[in-house]
Amino acid sequence: AKDQLERIAAGEGTMPSEVLKLILDENLTAVAAWRRYRGMTQVALAKAAGCSQVWLSRIESGAGHGTPKTRRAIAAALDAPLWALEDEGAD
Repeated sequence: AKDQLERIAAGEGTMPSEVLKLILDENLTAVAAWRRYRGMTQVALAKAAGCSQVWLSRIESGAGHGTPKTRRAIAAALDAPLWALEDEGAD
């Protein structure tokens, strides 16, 4: 536990266990898991992030990635660290 606290204090990020559970157990992308964790609909998140619900759906399904600006807006709307929204294989 001390080692973990030291890593966090040094700036290593953390992720709520509920988000990780959604990613692992329900095979959700990170964006979809964070959105569900925050209790937001796709429409609400898309509006908050300034993109269309259709585009957000593509990002959540893994069919699209979004520009860096869009990814930052989604992270801000979810109050989530940008690194925690990156899926493996993302550009």
